[in-house]
Amino acid sequence: MLAPLERANLADPQATLPRQAKLDEIDVGTIAQFRAHLVTYKNARTKTKLSRKRINNILAVLSKSLKYAAEVGLISSVPRIGLYKVERPEVEFWDFEEYARQLRQAVVVEMDSPRRIERARRSPGRR
Repeated sequence: MLAPLERANLADPQATLPRQAKLDEIDVGTIAQFRAHLVTYKNARTKTKLSRKRINNILAVLSKSLKYAAEVGLISSVPRIGLYKVERPEVEFWDFEEYARQLRQAVVVEMDSPRRIERARRSPGRR
């Protein structure tokens, strides 16, 4: 079972489960307790909760580690770790005109960069 959360390193939400539970003691209940901790966890500095995507990333690392432990024979079975459904962000694609505009802007920014201006000033005959 997990150690009490008061003793857990709350600065690192991932520290609660892997450092305080033996591999063969991790079961569905332990996973549920860990997930509940992740859902209620608030960053001490920013006072924000973890997003579902972030929670899924943490649980995916745990799941992969447990699957590997089972593969090499350290544990006999892997508890099921369900992930949250997360909407994928809509990807906006550029058309050829937008791509060309971005390239032109990048060239202008490069030409106006302070380092390039300084180099041109030091050697006026070279561009």
